[in-house]
Amino acid sequence: MNTRFVFLVFSLALLLSCKSATEPGPVYDFQPMKVGSHWLYNGGGKNYTRTVVGDTTVNGKVYAVIVQDPPYKFTHRNLDSVWYYRKDGNTIYVLLSDSMNVLKECTYINPSSGASGSYYTLTFIGASERKVTRVSYSVTRLDFPDTVNGRAYPHVLKQRITSEVLTPGSISEVTQGDYYFADGVGLIDQIVSNGLTMELTDYEIK
Repeated sequence: MNTRFVFLVFSLALLLSCKSATEPGPVYDFQPMKVGSHWLYNGGGKNYTRTVVGDTTVNGKVYAVIVQDPPYKFTHRNLDSVWYYRKDGNTIYVLLSDSMNVLKECTYINPSSGASGSYYTLTFIGASERKVTRVSYSVTRLDFPDTVNGRAYPHVLKQRITSEVLTPGSISEVTQGDYYFADGVGLIDQIVSNGLTMELTDYEIK
């Protein structure tokens, strides 16, 4: 057998294997977190501004703090308008706090094709009645071009989020929405069944 030929084939195979093992995958930033970055949204005829105001450390992990102004207002509840986000690789985590003051880190954005998962939150209604909410997410589309409000975005992730309120003694309340995130921009559109629909109209990333 031609030893020189064998050596060339072996070298080529080794080169190709090393290239595939070290070739980096796509790097996404579906939630910029630099202080001063802000986004203007319109929903229900109202304008909302979200701004990265700083960061905070919880359990040894650093989270960006994003504040919305004005906060959401509902007749039956007030939604928290301060969010805590942390990025690890391409995945974005959100820090949640339930009524028992237990801090919980949950997956907010997972830009892996076909990614899915769920988590639970616990709150109190009145003095003793408890409400459990199950939140599920699934990536339905990834890395496709989209145009929102006349602006073209080359890399967009579409993630479906379903919230099911499991109130004891009553029928479950289910809310489902599609959330669109653009690489390097953040949330650009959300269409939610409860009417909490918002569209990005302007932004500045620091």
